[in-house]
This record gives sequence, structure tokens and C-alpha cells, in this order.
Amino acid sequence: MQTIPTATPPQPRARRRGTWLLAISVMATMLVALAIGIVVFRGNDSSSTGNAASQQLASAQLTSVQQSCQQWSGSSAPTLGQGSPSAAWCTTMTDWMGQQLRNQRMTGATMWGSATTLQATCQQWMAAGSGSTSGGTASPAWCGQMANWMAQHVSNWGNWMMNGNMMGR
Repeated sequence: MQTIPTATPPQPRARRRGTWLLAISVMATMLVALAIGIVVFRGNDSSSTGNAASQQLASAQLTSVQQSCQQWSGSSAPTLGQGSPSAAWCTTMTDWMGQQLRNQRMTGATMWGSATTLQATCQQWMAAGSGSTSGGTASPAWCGQMANWMAQHVSNWGNWMMNGNMMGR
């Protein structure tokens, strides 16, 4: 009788191949995780940079709203008489708006994106009771008069919103 040799694969080689496959899989997983981490980190960094730029623009817009309101209050004095709004009224209103921005309750576009939204925001501020603390005999009608005056004096409402200067200065 002749014995037929049976082929048995070498065990050490099979174990090495499995170890290498496992090591390569772990390395590939780590590289993918690192790449995702880099993308997420860069995404957060760019959004915070974008957020800072957005806040800067909103701040410039708010300053422009305040200056324009003060121009309106100065020009309204002859027509409204002694009960006309003062620069302090405008400052108090825009301070309230700035607080809304900081607390992320509203955005610039929702407060002064159009003459209509500016009027509604002013009326909301007046309804909160803040308008009466600025001195004088504050009138809710001033909100409509201010928004109408600004609408007449701003040539392109959407354009000033992009560059942050309502009266084009």
C-alpha cells in the first residue's frame, strides 16, 4: 500500500495573512476616522468664521438703522412738534434690537429686512414697553412714520442689506 501524501497548508502562513488583513483594516478605519475629523473640524472653523462675518454685517446694519432713525427723528421734529421722537428713542430701539441679535431671538433680516419688517419690529419693541423709557411721549405711530420715511429715502432696500449702509454713506 502506498500512502498518498495529504496536503496540509502551513499554519503559520495563514495566521500571518489574517493578521495582516486585520492590521490593514484597522489602519484603513483609523485613516477614514482621521479624514472625517479633519473635515468636521474645518467645517466648524469655516462656519464660525462665516458666523463672525454675519455678525459683523448685522452690527453694521444695526448701526445704519440707528443712524437712519436719528436722521428721521431730526427731520420729523418740525412735523411732529414737541412730541417728536428723539435720538435717544432711536438708540433705545436699536439697543433692544442688538439684544435680540445677541440672544439669537431674531436676525437682522427678520428685524429690518424690509420697511414692513422694520415697522413690525419697532411695534414689537414698543409693545414690550421699551419705547416709553426713552423719554418724551412715545407713540406707536412713530414706527410706521419711521419705516415710511426710510422706505422713501433708501433707494434699494436689498442692496443696503448686503453692504450694511442704509443711507449709502
